[in-house]
Amino acid sequence: MKLSSIPLLLASTFACKAVSAYSSDYDSLLNDIVKSDYDSPSGGEGQVTLSSLSGLSTLSNLAKRDAEPYFKELDMFSFDNYEKLTKVKNMLAHAQSNEMLGDALYLYNFMNRNGHSKGITLNDSSEFVTETCKLLSSYGLNNTDILASTASSSFLVDFYKNFDVSVCDINQLTKRYNYFSCDANNHVTSSDACWKLHANIADHGSFPNSPRSYCVDVCCMSWSAPATFDAHWAQIHLSECIFQCITPSGSCQIREAVYYDKRFSFCVSNRANGCT
Repeated sequence: MKLSSIPLLLASTFACKAVSAYSSDYDSLLNDIVKSDYDSPSGGEGQVTLSSLSGLSTLSNLAKRDAEPYFKELDMFSFDNYEKLTKVKNMLAHAQSNEMLGDALYLYNFMNRNGHSKGITLNDSSEFVTETCKLLSSYGLNNTDILASTASSSFLVDFYKNFDVSVCDINQLTKRYNYFSCDANNHVTSSDACWKLHANIADHGSFPNSPRSYCVDVCCMSWSAPATFDAHWAQIHLSECIFQCITPSGSCQIREAVYYDKRFSFCVSNRANGCT
């Protein structure tokens, strides 16, 4: 062996070890997330963005049925879980580069819920059932084989393999009160968490066009179009949602919310990208 090739060989060896070490950390953390062992707030506040996961060739090879992709961009501000969300964002990048669609589906929903798995535990009554159905519908799939084969967690593999696609035809109950839509089944948050959010935004001043969602614990408020409004307006609409729909739990959408010349939907739920 030439001496000149030794540094290259050593670099390659170290790179392989680094990749292997990250993969091990990734698998361990993913299992903690799926088992709800990683739900405590990490601390820190800040804005986190996630571009669409359109880079997954697994998805690009499927015929998309819906006008919009399942995985949408996330642009959120967390008051209590910034550090965790940053880690999960890196995990999603790893899942995308390794074509792990089954992992990405769960991690995306975990991030979208401000790093809390309460609403997406792996059971038959979980919101993750609804999210799985939505992805299947978006791409015209009638089984979860592709998800099971692209999941690295044994817990996710079991969930996908035992998934009953017949539940995807069941419509959930949604109640409408004037311009409020209250939902007791989907994207459910709690009044306790939302009152925490209410307190956190009190001194926030004005909300800019971006990010379009703010979260504390399992409660997020989000809106459907770029708009700038003040904290007092946000607190009023947040408290209306709590009183109308989220006592003690539920999700709320205010259709045609108005701030000066802007009209948009205002949502309070357990995820960052809206109620639907």
